[in-house]
Amino acid sequence: MDRGGAKRMLEVLKTAYPASYKGMTAGEMTEAVDLYAALFSGHDEAVVAHAVKNYIKENVYPPTPAGVFEQIRYLEGEPAAAELWAALHGQLGKSLYEPGEAFAALPEPCRRWVGSPTALREIALLPADKVTAVIRGEFLKSIKPVVEAVKAKEGAPPKVREAIGSALKLMEEEHLW
Repeated sequence: MDRGGAKRMLEVLKTAYPASYKGMTAGEMTEAVDLYAALFSGHDEAVVAHAVKNYIKENVYPPTPAGVFEQIRYLEGEPAAAELWAALHGQLGKSLYEPGEAFAALPEPCRRWVGSPTALREIALLPADKVTAVIRGEFLKSIKPVVEAVKAKEGAPPKVREAIGSALKLMEEEHLW
């Protein structure tokens, strides 16, 4: 979404929630447009517009950017924990023979959660009842923050991602990670 799309979005919000935007000066509106344009720059304007409309239908108060992002996630069908578990569980058999390939085939949140091809193979070597009861339960309880971390990193500008990568590499070299 570009600056024009952000301006249109804020006009819709201003119309839907007039009391919240009543005292906004032209300078404040410009700042808000710039902020929303920067935050939603990687998203299609039509998706953001639909997310805003969905938000308006269900909420009495205007959204924060986080509220709009939540609606976008609903629209884009962010993979649920159960779907991620199915992907991980589906690679366990292959990990016994080709752990590297099985690990690489996993979605990024699953790779982060598992940690390495060796760890994936170790899970596959556990008794089936332990995998379906204990490991699945741990996975479903703890995958959400991993998904959020992956999205945060993917949404970061290239220089920030590069700095994070450099810091992680340094930590690995120093055996801090």
